[in-house]
Amino acid sequence: MTRRNALFLLLAALIVGASGAYHLSRGLTGSQDIYYVQYLGYRWFEPMRATAALEQEVRASGATQAALALELKRRELSARNYPAVAVMGYLGTRLFPGALTGQIAFAQSAAFLLGLAIAFLGLARAPAMAAPFAVATGAMALLGFLPGPSPTGHLLYHEGLENALNLIVLAVNPGEAFSPLSFWPKSSLALILMAALANRWSGRILTGYVLVLATLLFHITLGGLVLVGFVIMDLALRPRAVPWARLAPVLVLGAAAFSLGQWRIFAESGKFALTLALLALVAVAGVIASRWLAPRVARVPLHVADTVAFAAAALLLTLLAVALYLAAAPDTPWNIDSLYLQIAARLIVLAVSVAWLCLGVRAVAWIEARGARLAVVPLVAFACLATVYGAAGSWWWEARFLDSRLHDPTARAATEPLAPIYYRALQALMTTKGRE
Repeated sequence: MTRRNALFLLLAALIVGASGAYHLSRGLTGSQDIYYVQYLGYRWFEPMRATAALEQEVRASGATQAALALELKRRELSARNYPAVAVMGYLGTRLFPGALTGQIAFAQSAAFLLGLAIAFLGLARAPAMAAPFAVATGAMALLGFLPGPSPTGHLLYHEGLENALNLIVLAVNPGEAFSPLSFWPKSSLALILMAALANRWSGRILTGYVLVLATLLFHITLGGLVLVGFVIMDLALRPRAVPWARLAPVLVLGAAAFSLGQWRIFAESGKFALTLALLALVAVAGVIASRWLAPRVARVPLHVADTVAFAAAALLLTLLAVALYLAAAPDTPWNIDSLYLQIAARLIVLAVSVAWLCLGVRAVAWIEARGARLAVVPLVAFACLATVYGAAGSWWWEARFLDSRLHDPTARAATEPLAPIYYRALQALMTTKGRE
């Protein structure tokens, strides 16, 4: 690795690390999602105690509304979907017994750092992509400081034009909830996906697949979809360029892990068979179309072909998700079928992340073609300094409120009614002893 590539790798690591710290400073609040992923540690390693504590708090709260019951059921069916944060959450309970703030801060930070380490270990295998990666992450980090609305993962939550505006926000500044530079499991997945593509675009196909397999540590359902997408894309467009025999163990492990994802929720919606049939139809149509596409794609740079493929997949699957959701004629916006829309929103963010990496490749090539090779360094350095400054300033202000926010579940109870339930369940689990 040259000194220049090592410098870009360091700057990119600082950008992502600082951006993650910035989002952590704002995202560690008394939300039901923060409490839920912390609860998953107990749910994984002490399932009987965890279930008993949660059921007791549900009964005590009188949360018998149909909508809340559906949401609790969906979260229970998703309990195996987030391995890394569940393990880190439980480790936090061992390291900081009785201190919920320390447990949550450790779990979220450790899971984020694990994703960061995997991504950059993978990126070190493709050092020539360090500069484009740094440019892409720098642009995303700077956009993350823009003021504006927070996007929702429910693509039809608003009405009319506001839904279209929500798509724009998702694409431009996905924020703490969706940014590839944030700390949530889906964010770590997007970051590792970018490293996987950096390897693919450098000719390291097998390393790219291994990194995609690693995304299942953070979000099994979404990571499994990406893995399936890679296989379909390569079968259709470049079947002879992929070492399928060497990939067999990766694909078997991926299929085994995939079965632990959120697919039981889709089964509960009553459209699981229809969804599989439609996805199979899309896959078969894609393979058939490859007879026409393959010779044409062979002349297109791999980074462009992959970016177009991700954009097309996000568009097609979003349209399919909207159709399946509307066909359910839902009584409430957050019913079980809304998971189709949430996964579609995540696919949109992934497609945009891939597009940013592709733009980074094109931007670096454009600058170097004009003899200004060193101009990339101050651009990335500026993004790095701005992101570090923003993170430090945010923590300087937000850290003083961290403990009070994490112990105030009622602040968001109006919009997140499960927050007090999960909070009290965690308190009960901390104050009672015993392991199964």
